[in-house]
Amino acid sequence: MFNFEEFRNYLKSIFKSGSFVQNVSIVFSGNVLNFLIQFGSTPIISRIFGPEAYGEYAYYNLIITNILFVGGMSLPEVYLIPRERYKFLALGKFVVSSVVLITLISLIFYTLFRDLMDTPIPLVFITIITIRLIIGPINAVLGSINSRRKKFSKNVFIHISGTVLAKSSVIIAGLYGLVSGLGLLLGDLLRSIYSVGLQVELKNAIIFFRYLFKNNWKEVWNTLKEYKGVVYYLFPSQVLNKWTGDLVILGIGLIYSETVLGLYVFAATILNIPITLIENSIRPVLFQKAVEVSQTNNGDLGYYYLKTLRIVPILSGGLIFILSGFANLIFPFVFGDKWASAGMIVPLMSIQYLASALIAPYDSFWRILKKEKELLRNNIFSLLFRYSPLVFIFFHLSEHLFVLIISIGSFLGSMFMHYKLSKLLLKPTTSRNVIISSIFFVLLASTLSYLLSLVIVL
Repeated sequence: MFNFEEFRNYLKSIFKSGSFVQNVSIVFSGNVLNFLIQFGSTPIISRIFGPEAYGEYAYYNLIITNILFVGGMSLPEVYLIPRERYKFLALGKFVVSSVVLITLISLIFYTLFRDLMDTPIPLVFITIITIRLIIGPINAVLGSINSRRKKFSKNVFIHISGTVLAKSSVIIAGLYGLVSGLGLLLGDLLRSIYSVGLQVELKNAIIFFRYLFKNNWKEVWNTLKEYKGVVYYLFPSQVLNKWTGDLVILGIGLIYSETVLGLYVFAATILNIPITLIENSIRPVLFQKAVEVSQTNNGDLGYYYLKTLRIVPILSGGLIFILSGFANLIFPFVFGDKWASAGMIVPLMSIQYLASALIAPYDSFWRILKKEKELLRNNIFSLLFRYSPLVFIFFHLSEHLFVLIISIGSFLGSMFMHYKLSKLLLKPTTSRNVIISSIFFVLLASTLSYLLSLVIVL
C-alpha cells in the first residue's frame, strides 16, 4: 500500500541540501536555461553570420584550443582529485605557467616568420587569441575552486550570464557590420573576461596568485610526479582524440571549401548542444561524487554510472533525434535559407552524436580509477575505428558521403570505449546488457531520424 509520508521523506532525503540529486538538479536546471539561451539566439546570429564566417572562426579557434590543450597536458581534468589544497594549486600553477610560456614562444615564432606567410594573421586576431590564452587557464582554476567547495549554483550563474553576454555581444557586433569570424571570437573573449572577473573571490584569488608567483617549483614538480599517469597516458590519448578530430575540420576545409567547412561546423555545433547540456549537468557533480566515493570507499561507482546512464539517452538522445529528424525543416526555417545545406548534413551525423552522448559524461572515471594507461591503449584502438575513414578524403567523395563515413567510424569508436568502461564498472552480464541496449538505441534512433528527414523532404 502506498505510504505518502514515506514517499515524502524519501524525496526529502534525496533532495536534501548538498545531496547528489540536488546538485545534479541545480546544474541541470541551469544548463537547460543555458541551452534555451543558446538555441534562442542562434537563429538571430545565423542570419547575420554566414558559413564563411563560421569557417574563419573555426580556424582561429583551433589555435586557441590547441595551445590551451597542449599547455594544460590534461591536468585541469584532475583539479578536483587532490585532497590537499597545495597540490591543487601546484597543478594550477604549472598549467598557467606552461600556457603563458607556449603563448610567448608562439608570438616570437610568428613575429620572426610572419613575412613568409601568404596571409599574415591580423593584429586584432592576435590580440584576442593572446588575451584568451592568458585568461583561460586562470578561469579554469577559479572555476574548479567553486566545484571543490560544491558551489555548483555559483558556477551555473556564471555560465548562464556569460552565455547571455557572449551571444548579445556577437549579435551587436554583427549588426554593426562585423560579420566575419572576428565578431564570433569577440563573444568568446568577453565571456572569458566576464567569467574570470565574476569567479574571483578576493581571498581565493590572493591565495592562488601568491602561490603562482612563489618560488615553490620543487613542490610543483613533486605534485606532477604524483600525477604523472595523467601526463604520460591521459594526455597522449586526448592528443590523439583532439588532433584527429581537428584533422577532419582541416581536411574538409582544404579538400572542399571554407563554406562547406562552415556548414559542417555549424551542424556539429547544433548537434553538440544537447550533449553539452547533459554533460555539463551531470559531469561536474558526478565527478565530484565519484572522487568522494573513491577516496572514502563509501559507495559504488557502477551504481552512479547506471543511475545517470538511464537518463542520458532519454534527454540528450531525444533532443538529437528531434534535431536530426526535422533538420530539413528546422535549419532553413529557424536559421535562414543559407543554412538549408547544413540541415541536409545533420541526419547523416546523428549516429555519431547519439553515440557520443552516451559516453561524454563518464570520461573522468578512467582518471578516478587510475586507468590512464588502459585508457591510452583503448583510445588507440578506438581511433582506428573513428578516423580510419579519413583515407576516403583522397577519393574525392561528395561531402555528404564523406560526412556519413566519418560518422559511422565515430559511432564504432564510441561504442568500443563505452564497452571498455562498462567492463571496469559493472558485472559482466550487466555490462553486456548495457552495451547491447546502447547499440540498439543508437542504431534505431539514427535510422528513424534519417528516414524521418527523407519523408519530410519528399
